Amino acid sequence: MKTGDYRRDYAAYSAALERARYDYHTGVAPELRLAPLRDRYADLWTRDAIADLTRALEETSSQFETERVALAALLRASGLGHAEARAAEVTDELVRCKASARVVWDGARLASDDAPETIAAETDPARRRELAARWFDTLRQCSDLRAARLDTLREGARAVGHDSYFNLLSGITEAGVESLGTGADDFLERTARVYATKLFEWSARHLPAASARELVYADSLYFARLTHLDPYFPAGELRSTYDAAMGALGIRVGLQPNVRIETTAVEFGKSRAACFAVNPPEDVRLVYQNEDGAGFYQKFFAAAGRAQHSAWVSRELVARYPELVHAPDETTRAGFALLFADLLADAAWIAAHRNVRPSEATEIARSFALVELHRTRLACARLRQQRALEQATDARSEHLAETYATALEEATSFRAHPSLLLRDLVPDNLHDGRVEVARLPPAVYLRARLFAAALGEYFRTRHGRRWWTTNKAADELIDMWNTGSRYTVEELASLVGLGAPDFDLLSDSFNSTLTRE
Repeated sequence: MKTGDYRRDYAAYSAALERARYDYHTGVAPELRLAPLRDRYADLWTRDAIADLTRALEETSSQFETERVALAALLRASGLGHAEARAAEVTDELVRCKASARVVWDGARLASDDAPETIAAETDPARRRELAARWFDTLRQCSDLRAARLDTLREGARAVGHDSYFNLLSGITEAGVESLGTGADDFLERTARVYATKLFEWSARHLPAASARELVYADSLYFARLTHLDPYFPAGELRSTYDAAMGALGIRVGLQPNVRIETTAVEFGKSRAACFAVNPPEDVRLVYQNEDGAGFYQKFFAAAGRAQHSAWVSRELVARYPELVHAPDETTRAGFALLFADLLADAAWIAAHRNVRPSEATEIARSFALVELHRTRLACARLRQQRALEQATDARSEHLAETYATALEEATSFRAHPSLLLRDLVPDNLHDGRVEVARLPPAVYLRARLFAAALGEYFRTRHGRRWWTTNKAADELIDMWNTGSRYTVEELASLVGLGAPDFDLLSDSFNSTLTRE
């Protein structure tokens, strides 16, 4: 297949996929229909297509840097597509298994994917734990299929020349994973004391004494939801808060005809806020459920960061290199998502946009920062365990699952469950991670987190602590958004003078935010 033809078909596939995701998310389609797309664009993932792309990359001179980057992105997308195509049968079985796995709760049969959100919203610790125990039982029902899917994905990746499926999925080399893992281990050590102290304070304040003495996974979901902050974040003020925040930067969302912001009644098991880049930059859709909640505000702002990234991408880049817009690498988009989500961990921003006293704003910001520290420590633990899973001869190993649960507990202080291993680390389909940042592979999440922290510090240094009120900061953001995913987050950081993102800055940032008087 000629490269130009491949690009045309890849652009058409990407647009059709985003539209299918949007239709499913908004209820237009009763299910995410991937099989028709898989069949219609099957030629994109064949070995012949991959060989043609490989040859084109080898024959492209190093002086054509952007062309080589774009071809590498196409090669990665085709490798992932090939692995997914080989796993299609077991993936379809897994979908059916998940649909039939139900948790009996309060007289109803709750879908397995709906359980985490229900657990997070449950204020009674005993009921949370009971529901979690029933949910873990349903996860076991599909564990063999998840393991079989991973085996097939690994075989598919190897068949087209990749040693590691997870590295292919994350867009990172083995050396990069090792370096990231070393930094993650150091981060866990450097933030351990502050995390333990602040988590103890949270548990003493929000849990009964008996529950606070032994934190479990169900409590971690409740903790991350930030229920105690809900009165500060009413549903009716979400849009006005977002409009004001973007307006302070000089971006008038009401004058962005290419960004459709829609409310919808989202079913359980789906993200309450999501971005769909159907035809960027002309057609970008930000869809959300209008509901109360601190955690929900944060999800919305993360999705909004993705939407702005897609809305400002260069039209010329889209026309020439759709693979640098509909990129297989989620890291750059996730970095901007986290930059926007981090606004809620900024006390000055909270004071300005939620009309609360400075002392209240500080406590609210610390709560958000503590939850984000928890997520980052969780990703650090998952990174090492994902490598162990990749190298294991048997993904169904009970020892591996027990080790995973132990690693999560050591990193987060919440006792985990072995059945979480395959559910957490093996995506149910290639497109799981495009809805919420928290569902991204750990390497992608950590690189995005490092970038967001470095970019936030850069803006504070360059434009002041209230950088989110300056048009110049918006101009710089737009310049970066214009490049789509042309650059990795590390390259983008270097281009704007941030230097290499590192864990020292990230740990210092968390420690300072959580201990500052």
